[in-house]
Amino acid sequence: FNFLEEILFLFEARDFLVHSIKNLSIHKDKKGYRLKADFAGDRNSDKYEISGSVKAITYNEMIIEKNDQYMIQVVVDI
Repeated sequence: FNFLEEILFLFEARDFLVHSIKNLSIHKDKKGYRLKADFAGDRNSDKYEISGSVKAITYNEMIIEKNDQYMIQVVVDI
């Protein structure tokens, strides 16, 4: 949830468009799980066409499963 909130914050407050995510890692510590990643992207400009917007990230219908890999389902408020 916080990871997706950070992406939304970067777009809304800094006009940053995430292109890719690198060095993603998930670690368990005393407080729970921590996700770290590096974002690569560009500033929003006239060369991009954006239609619609995400109002908020929600916990509604969020699913996080771990088998050999993580599977995450997120429904956003638009």
